[in-house]
Amino acid sequence: KAMDSKAFMKLSDGKLNQYLKSNGFQEKYRAQNVKQLVQAGTVKPADLARAEQWFDRHAVAAVLLGRCVPLIRSVVSVPAGFRRMPLVPFIAYTALGSAVWNTALIGAGAALGNQWENVEPYVAILQWLVIAAIALFLTWFVYGKIRRRV
Repeated sequence: KAMDSKAFMKLSDGKLNQYLKSNGFQEKYRAQNVKQLVQAGTVKPADLARAEQWFDRHAVAAVLLGRCVPLIRSVVSVPAGFRRMPLVPFIAYTALGSAVWNTALIGAGAALGNQWENVEPYVAILQWLVIAAIALFLTWFVYGKIRRRV
């Protein structure tokens, strides 16, 4: 549900804390802290709602593809947990995504035999490409946030 900052600030701390706790947010994310972020303009209630809606729509792809991408595979469980993705599909998509990634690495290692160390430079390149893509995305995201404030 869309809510403007003014309406968000009027939410009772008790109900907001209950929501945050029941949805697995860390202890540092409590009503007063979140309200400070909203009041400072760092976070908008609509941004939170959009992020939740995006993950709800793309949970399968996020988990499946996230398990194949270096760096992302380590953290894809966090939004899945926050959004309470059902355990059985989460495990199935995790297994499938991990199987794809591991099959690619095992296949490359098997094809190279004793030359398996030759795979490492290519995996390192892939990892740096992913890091660069994440950095570009974050730059674009921050730039968009700053531009909207001005």
